[in-house]
Amino acid sequence: MPAILAGQGENRSQPAQDKTFLEQLYAGGFIPLIDDAVRREVVFGLIGQFWKLNGGEEVGIADPEAYQAFQETDYAKVAANLIVQDLGNTSLLSTETRIWAPDAETRRKLAVYWKLISLGSGWIRILWLKAIRNKAEIESRRRSHHIADL
Repeated sequence: MPAILAGQGENRSQPAQDKTFLEQLYAGGFIPLIDDAVRREVVFGLIGQFWKLNGGEEVGIADPEAYQAFQETDYAKVAANLIVQDLGNTSLLSTETRIWAPDAETRRKLAVYWKLISLGSGWIRILWLKAIRNKAEIESRRRSHHIADL
């Protein structure tokens, strides 16, 4: 977030509306950790120095095993999920984020950062869920129109 606010964020050549939510996350550096079709859950992660204005050094983690094994100090791990629960006529989509820091100094830096961005982070989660809901509703209407055309 600090890097984006400072104008140092990634320049995306493809418009966001042309990509799925997960494609956008993965283009932004998150990696897929779990994709469980049975539980209808996806978990994605990122390792970084989020408290640094420039976003910190890139870690270059490529897979869940490397993510799990990474233990360097002065970095934090973020894991977030999206899970869909079928409620009959409707579905409930929720998200949860967890952050792990390996040592007291990193936890202190992260705590200061989190106090500054926590409200914004909550708002981002709300926007995530609304965008996914809107896309799902559009897709549902598109499908029902095709069925009606048969």
